[in-house]
Amino acid sequence: MQTCPRRIMEYGPWEKSQDLDEWMEAPRREGELTPFCSFCGSLNPAKFLDLIRQGWSVGPTDKNYKAYLSRTSESPAGEDARPTRHVQSKFYYVHLSPEQQREFIDLYNSGAMSIGLPGYFYAPPFFMRFAAPPEE
Repeated sequence: MQTCPRRIMEYGPWEKSQDLDEWMEAPRREGELTPFCSFCGSLNPAKFLDLIRQGWSVGPTDKNYKAYLSRTSESPAGEDARPTRHVQSKFYYVHLSPEQQREFIDLYNSGAMSIGLPGYFYAPPFFMRFAAPPEE
């Protein structure tokens, strides 16, 4: 069991108690990434970071609290060719521990993170701040 941070932080008619949520392992629909939070549907933070390290793209949004992780794959041409497949999963940054936030920042700063179009964050995650350009 776990407690989704969004359950505790956000307004709503739901119960605000501990240990009501879990990481769901069974996908609800074809292609859904797991594990995901039973309360908010966010991908598990360890899986999120692992997929970033594997080259999945972090899709920027105009929100500082969420991102979409995605990968587009194409099968080779030929008899067994399948159409291009786009896999996407949402992620809420509040699921990251302080250590995981540091790892996310390190992946970003090192250039190891792929960021979707336009190639930068419109609104950086709430725990990130961009350095001021050096004064000339």
